Amino acid sequence: MSQHEVFGPVISLQTFTDEAQAIRSANGVEYGLASSVWTKHHGRAMRMTRALGRVLPGARYLHGMLAPFAFEEITRLTDLSVRCCERVKEAVSLLSRLSDPNCATAALKTCEEIDKLESDADRVMRSALSKLFREEPDVREVLKLKAIYELLETITDKCEDVANVIEGIVLENS
Repeated sequence: MSQHEVFGPVISLQTFTDEAQAIRSANGVEYGLASSVWTKHHGRAMRMTRALGRVLPGARYLHGMLAPFAFEEITRLTDLSVRCCERVKEAVSLLSRLSDPNCATAALKTCEEIDKLESDADRVMRSALSKLFREEPDVREVLKLKAIYELLETITDKCEDVANVIEGIVLENS
């Protein structure tokens, strides 16, 4: 996705094993318009910001600019979204081997894991929104964070949609 120009409301989450890999990936694209650094570590945020050519203004160090509870909730939703996407990748990789009963069973189990992760994301988002409406006095901040929470939770919803299709394919071919 990061190698193509994409328009529309799109969020791309990528995990990395180290800073160098993240920097190579972010700077190695023709169309990259902006990047964000999400970390709890000020030093890492500053290093990454200097190394990245296109960092969104105001998103250089999110931990410092968001309400303290917001960073934790965004991190939890991001983690659930990444885990959900990884499970989708795993389930899709099993589709070509559905004739093997073990692979079909593994695909169904993976789909169940995706469903659980999506339910967890629903709970985290509901809790985050509740806390947001109780504790954040700035209406603009409420609107911004609500949109971020909903976008992140939408990722898990879409993963669950894919899992439902995969379950249908597995059951239809068993």
